[in-house]
Amino acid sequence: VVTKSFDLWEGFASSGPGGVVNSWYNTEKITGRIVTYEGTTERNDVHRGDICKVGDDYYVFNDGGSVAHSPTTLPIQWYKLP
Repeated sequence: VVTKSFDLWEGFASSGPGGVVNSWYNTEKITGRIVTYEGTTERNDVHRGDICKVGDDYYVFNDGGSVAHSPTTLPIQWYKLP
């Protein structure tokens, strides 16, 4: 998933999503793991590429660290999938 616009060249693309060359600020490889939140203060263990569903919307975690609040509480840690 491309999460931000950036210039792309062959060497950059060859590492694939979430690869060493690609910055995780720009792309993220979906893990397939779905994270749920019960409330606004809850924090969960997450990995870059984990998915969270809020209502009818899906978000992918694309921040550093391994603990996150929900996309509704701390949206800067998440990318809303179009």
